[in-house]
Order: sequence, then structure tokens, then C-alpha cells
Amino acid sequence: MDKLAYHLNKKKQPAEMEGKFLYYYPCDEEDNPDVWFGPNAYIVIEVSETEWEALFELDRLEYNSIHSYQREMERIANVNEDELTTNQQERRIDREIPFDEIVNDKYDRKILLNHIPRRDRKVLEAMADGGKQREAAKELGVTQGYISTALKRACRSVDDYIFKTST
Repeated sequence: MDKLAYHLNKKKQPAEMEGKFLYYYPCDEEDNPDVWFGPNAYIVIEVSETEWEALFELDRLEYNSIHSYQREMERIANVNEDELTTNQQERRIDREIPFDEIVNDKYDRKILLNHIPRRDRKVLEAMADGGKQREAAKELGVTQGYISTALKRACRSVDDYIFKTST
């Protein structure tokens, strides 16, 4: 998430067309940006208020997730693994994996899960630890077909998020 784009969009600037608002989307130089702020390039589009609200809510969620992750990483970066309590050290399953990788994986999963619809997260939780679709369906009181569809939606949500953050 581009911090400047987030703050520009937060201002909810009116567009030339009545009832429309400007939305700044970060882009690369080859994308033919509409505006530059220092080294940052943006495409500016006019969107309706409903579209602006939806886009800004997505921006807000991503912005807050990233900042939560960064704050946690700063806190953990100052913790030596030897300073952990015995219980915290025992929670580590594989001693071969460096501590910072475990922390990164945990928070990467947390950020990804935040981008999956709640109903699909419940299915993922029911399927945790290699559960069967039939068992998850029984636990949640739904059909196995629903479980299968929810898993596909969750995978698409993860793929969409990964694609969005990698571009």
C-alpha cells in the first residue's frame, strides 16, 4: 500500500464531474501515470461515492494490516530468541527454522486471512490440520459442495491478494 496514495484518497477530493471523486492508484512509469508526486506515479480516476467508499475501505484494511505487521516486526526485531519464556520457546516446533522466519510466516498468514471473507475463513478453520470436507461440512452444518466452493473462493481471494501486492 502506497502511503501517499492512501492519504490522498483519504481526503476524498471531488472530481470535475458532479457526484464523482478522485481516486489515486499507484502505478509504474510505463503505465502512463496521470500525475507524479516526487518519485511516485499515480493514475487518477473519477469514481462514484459508492465506488470511492469501497475502494477506500480496501485501502484502509490493507494500510492498517501492513502497519500492524510493521509495528509487530519492529517490536519482535528487538527480542532475542533466548529472551523468550520457556513456554514461548517450547511452542517452536522446528528448531531448524530461524525465529524471524516463523514470525514472518505467522503475520503473513494473518494478513492473508484478513483478505478472505469471514464465511470462508470459518471453512478454512474447520479444515485445519488436514481435515476432510465431509467432516467440515458436518461440523458447520452445510453441504460438502458448499465447503468445496468456499475453499475455491478462499483460494481466489488469496491469489487476488498476492497478485495485487506483487504488482
